[in-house]
Amino acid sequence: MTGRAHLARRPLASALCVVAALIAVAAIAAAGRLETFDFLSPGACDRPEPGVRSADFLMGTYVVISAEGPEADPAVEEAMAVLRDIHRHLDPSAPQSDLAALAASPGRDIPVSTHLIAVLEIADDVNRVSGGAFDPSIGPVVHLWGFDADPGPSDGPDGGSDAGPEDGSATRPRTAPPTAGEVTEALGLTGWHDVTWDAARRTARLARPGMSLALGGIAKGYAVDSAAQVLAGAGVDRAVIDAGGDLYLLGTKPSGEPWRIAVRHPRAEGFLGVLELPGGTAVATSGDYERFFVHEGRRYHHILDPSTGWPVSGVVSVTVLAPTAAEADALATALFVLGPERGLELAESLERVEALMVDEAGTIHLTTGMRAVFSPELSGEDSRSGGRGGDDGD
Repeated sequence: MTGRAHLARRPLASALCVVAALIAVAAIAAAGRLETFDFLSPGACDRPEPGVRSADFLMGTYVVISAEGPEADPAVEEAMAVLRDIHRHLDPSAPQSDLAALAASPGRDIPVSTHLIAVLEIADDVNRVSGGAFDPSIGPVVHLWGFDADPGPSDGPDGGSDAGPEDGSATRPRTAPPTAGEVTEALGLTGWHDVTWDAARRTARLARPGMSLALGGIAKGYAVDSAAQVLAGAGVDRAVIDAGGDLYLLGTKPSGEPWRIAVRHPRAEGFLGVLELPGGTAVATSGDYERFFVHEGRRYHHILDPSTGWPVSGVVSVTVLAPTAAEADALATALFVLGPERGLELAESLERVEALMVDEAGTIHLTTGMRAVFSPELSGEDSRSGGRGGDDGD
């Protein structure tokens, strides 16, 4: 088994920190223009040269590419083709996917795509640095809860399947939680050490019958990165790739100002604030509002603790900035599982990683690095801010 080990730790003195919230970005090509809107001041937006926009429903969400530049049209077409190929191999609902092939042949080395090998190596890196808080072998538990169900397209790319707090239950997998015995039995079919692969031979193996992979916390980010690589290689001037809230910002705005990304409130209408980010930044969010059901007054959401098999408590959303969308995607899940205290420690130890974390009390945990790019927007909600290395930021 190969290991990537590219998530570098940094000295504590220059470490970054964690925070939280959910992302809503508007990068749209309206009237032939790519426009990135300031959500808090809807009238303010850049007016760049004409651009191109393409969208498709892939991997359970709408993937939208908005791009500008002389080669934007063919580059976006090529990037969408790559995204569809990734969907074919990594989407759990695709019958001919690598995931289906592995689950159907436990104990055997199965030929798989380069996409899966790349994802496994990134996943291994995040699993290692997080102490197992990110574990794609949790597939049997995800299936037990029904959170692997494909919701199908809903209202289009501007209101797609990754719904907000009010309608996140639209894809409810079940109406009551499984029993403790069922969860324990499913946990017995997990174990990252039982997932092995050979990058040179391009094969992978699940050790035991009943095992399966759940890549919902990393595949979309990997797809975003792959699309960004195509666009950058084609010389596209600027672009935003958005896969259900996993984003990559390519290039700079014509004005030279940072990209402005609104951070959505996980429990109320409106936003917690705005991130001002340079090009070359990836952003990903994990939130308990994305897929959940309510039983006897309690919310059961899709972010499961690999050590217990039950939905994580104590956190409602996490937003991560990282060099790649795959790393941001996986780390957002890992930090959610670790909780504010341990999650902050991990984020602070990783190079070029920033994070935002909102706990169940509504406290926003901030760090020095995130404070430099996050501007809070308080709107009647009792928003409290905390964190390391600075003032509360209210």
